[in-house]
Amino acid sequence: MFSYEVVALTIEAADRIRFFTEYYLRNGASRVTLFHDGATPARGFGDRVSVIPCDGAFWRSIPGGRPDTVEARQRCVYDIAYRNCRADWLLVVDTDEFVTGFDRIAEAIVAAPHPPPLVRIPSAEALFAVTGRSDADFSACHFRVPQNRYLAQLLPRLLYPGYGHLFIRGLLGHAIGKQFIRAGLDAVEIGIHSAAIAGRLTDPLVVADYTPQKGVFLCHFDAISYPQWREKWDRRVRNRDAAEMGAKRDRQMALYLESSEKGDRALRALFQDLYGVTTRKFRVMQALGLAFAFDLSAGEGAHSRATGCSTA
Repeated sequence: MFSYEVVALTIEAADRIRFFTEYYLRNGASRVTLFHDGATPARGFGDRVSVIPCDGAFWRSIPGGRPDTVEARQRCVYDIAYRNCRADWLLVVDTDEFVTGFDRIAEAIVAAPHPPPLVRIPSAEALFAVTGRSDADFSACHFRVPQNRYLAQLLPRLLYPGYGHLFIRGLLGHAIGKQFIRAGLDAVEIGIHSAAIAGRLTDPLVVADYTPQKGVFLCHFDAISYPQWREKWDRRVRNRDAAEMGAKRDRQMALYLESSEKGDRALRALFQDLYGVTTRKFRVMQALGLAFAFDLSAGEGAHSRATGCSTA
């Protein structure tokens, strides 16, 4: 095993934060640092968790003050966490992202011909069984994987009729994944999905294996639950501070706004169309190598919990 710390910028509530921090502490993180850009939870999360309120005093201590966009605020706090990292690696993620396969990641690092400055873990995006509990946080037990660039021109339009234009590489969120950054490097500029050293983007060691239970991937809950999905999009619509979402997310926002004008029933239907999966569709996707079943609560380093998961 290798030593690592975790950093994230978040605005999530205490229960979601606790799920996130407990997962990484169980899986060997020496410290989890959360920069909270909202109403900071009153309770603590243990000695190895630091929750730093990004309040007015915090941003006044930063040259230039509070950046206008979420992405710029992320880069700012990542730099702070990196400069204070005491472990061998810093893992940069969001609080809806969970890396699996730590032992295999360590093996890949040792086997690399040269010490890699970055290790990237590609995404797998959470799906909710239509018979499941999509109102329960982190209850999804199915994951779709990125498609190659050729299939991605066609398959999303077949699998999600009317919504194919919302997908890139077969996912609604990011396909590239997130990264570990080796501590102690000079002149590092940390981005959301990449990093530059001395002004030049650095190629990462990519470690991925979508084998359920034993693989290496980033469980990305682009929707943690239906209520959280609504919270996220309502906040984005209200704040308009996610400047680097890209055209794909802009199209998703436009469709969300259109559906929200019709009420909750229309929004639930949209959520199911985008993040739900029937048993039949899952089996087709699984046969094509596009999806797998995985219960994060029963996976690596996890304790069993009641999620209502039904792995088709």
